[in-house]
Amino acid sequence: DGITTKDYYIYFSRQLSPIATLSKISYTLNNQDSIVNGFDSSIFNYTVSIAEEELSIPVVNYTLSDSRSHAYFRHVPNTINDTAKIVVVAENNIDSNIYEIAFYYTPSSNTRLDSLFVNGVAVENFHADTLTYNIILPWAENNLPIVTAHQEWSNASIQTTQSGSVFGTAQIRVIAENLVNQRTYTIHFLQGSNVDLSDLTYTLGQTDTIGFHSRDTIYHVMLP
Repeated sequence: DGITTKDYYIYFSRQLSPIATLSKISYTLNNQDSIVNGFDSSIFNYTVSIAEEELSIPVVNYTLSDSRSHAYFRHVPNTINDTAKIVVVAENNIDSNIYEIAFYYTPSSNTRLDSLFVNGVAVENFHADTLTYNIILPWAENNLPIVTAHQEWSNASIQTTQSGSVFGTAQIRVIAENLVNQRTYTIHFLQGSNVDLSDLTYTLGQTDTIGFHSRDTIYHVMLP
């Protein structure tokens, strides 16, 4: 009739994405990035072994498979032995997944000393891989020698057995952080040769003494 009308509406909508995965997980240690080995977007649990003598806490990074999804950390590692948990939520806000990356620090096997001292003086020709030392003490020494040392890796421990006599043997045992590896340094204290005089006189017309004592090496004599 040219008067009656009817309107038809067509609404187009897009199905929201159900993708809730990551395309990459990496971690940063000492400003160096490493990709989690064996990563697969459909695998949600990983174990990462941290190398020996690493002290920094890993920083986890990730890349979304679908830019329309979003992710957040449920837990951020606070120590070197900790687990990162990443929650990924799909665009549809229905589908989600949780990725867990467990970091495990490998305790050091380092049993080396960094330095070795006798009575506070550094031992000459010390080398971390040389385990036996012979230290010559003065012939008349009567004070017990005191041995100290510093370990190369701070988390290793040192057990020192001092010499029980002046001319005896001291030992330093270094126990690695892993409590398995050990190394023992042995220091032998030897008595030096006797170079002391038993008497000292001089002759100037007649033989005179000068108040000699073997420990004194300098004398002053007033001549007539």
